[in-house]
Amino acid sequence: MQRHHQNASIANIMTTTTTPVQVNLSEEQQQAINNNRRDICSESTRITYNKNISKFINFLEECCEENSSFVAGGGSISSFVVPFDPCQAENKEIFLIGKRNGIRQYRCQTLVWHNITRNLVDLFLADDRNKYRYESTPSGDRVIKKTTDGKCVMLSFDSRRKVVDSLKFGRKQEKGKFNEDFANSISDLIKSIKLNNQEAKSNGQLEESDADAIPFTLFTYLCQYAVQTGNSFLWSMALLQWNCMSRSQNIDDLKFSNFSLCEDSIVIQFDRTKMDKEGKKTTPKHTYANPNQFEICLFTALGFYFMELNATWCIQREYLFINVGASAGSAAANYCAFIMKWAKQKKDKIMNFIRTDHVNAHGIRKGSATEATANTAEASLSSIFHRGEWSLGIVCKL
Repeated sequence: MQRHHQNASIANIMTTTTTPVQVNLSEEQQQAINNNRRDICSESTRITYNKNISKFINFLEECCEENSSFVAGGGSISSFVVPFDPCQAENKEIFLIGKRNGIRQYRCQTLVWHNITRNLVDLFLADDRNKYRYESTPSGDRVIKKTTDGKCVMLSFDSRRKVVDSLKFGRKQEKGKFNEDFANSISDLIKSIKLNNQEAKSNGQLEESDADAIPFTLFTYLCQYAVQTGNSFLWSMALLQWNCMSRSQNIDDLKFSNFSLCEDSIVIQFDRTKMDKEGKKTTPKHTYANPNQFEICLFTALGFYFMELNATWCIQREYLFINVGASAGSAAANYCAFIMKWAKQKKDKIMNFIRTDHVNAHGIRKGSATEATANTAEASLSSIFHRGEWSLGIVCKL
């Protein structure tokens, strides 16, 4: 009898579903978890998302203040917005909205997710402040930016799309639910944003900030400029980016372990890329010397760079370009700054090839791919996409 009772108790324990026990983590423990987790957005992305949610909340509050009957049936702003204590959340860092005087700030209001409709989001996106680009006047006022012929400049597609991404992020993190109407219309909403921006582009209301592809001849001038100014950092980073057809960020965090030797080449393989965070599909890239023109020879550029690096070498150094103790992205930032300095100093020469206000590091990635496709007998499109770590389907759609 006693044994039967014991077995029954064990069965109850194993089959009963209960809420898991909550634990109180110290800030150090939570930070250790944040550093280890890879299923949440980066800090800068979380800040952007939470700022967008806060802007949406402020917009709803303004609508309710300006129109007492905005909420049907005598409702109020509390139908859409409620107070929120991030300290009660499992991980308050999810709700980081920025830093002020070194103190981290968190979002303290949230949305009643099931009451958010497509009409509300459309209304927010239709507001001038969330539709057009603003700029400051000499007196400090904020006004809509205009083109030379007086047209309002619209925000980019990505800027407006991120509003929807922010709402999806907030709902997911708070385990809320969108109403069926809004959930089923998200794809249509994104399509509407895209078409609106396409119309604005046709009307000359969209600022084009995309980088122009830097042609091979102009890239050669950049390398020669780097040699003449003794800038082996710019020289080697530019040649690595060109040879790998990569983003500047992938060159930024290159480690010595990413390099290996082959019979007549240096092989480079990234740990991960923007589209492949887990690094499962990164491919080895063989790079070769150029004995005919030393200015565009990667081996020569790296040789000079390593000789300079040797003077300040320390055993703790792990990255080629990021200095010990510096943050990720610091090398890419310096590299981009050098390119902009070159563009400013050599503006007259650059304007013979591309638009001078569309010069940036991404143009080197574009230029490399464009040069490789100039002669289809040399390389197939699929092999070029493979080297640049592009998705074949996505590239063909653009």
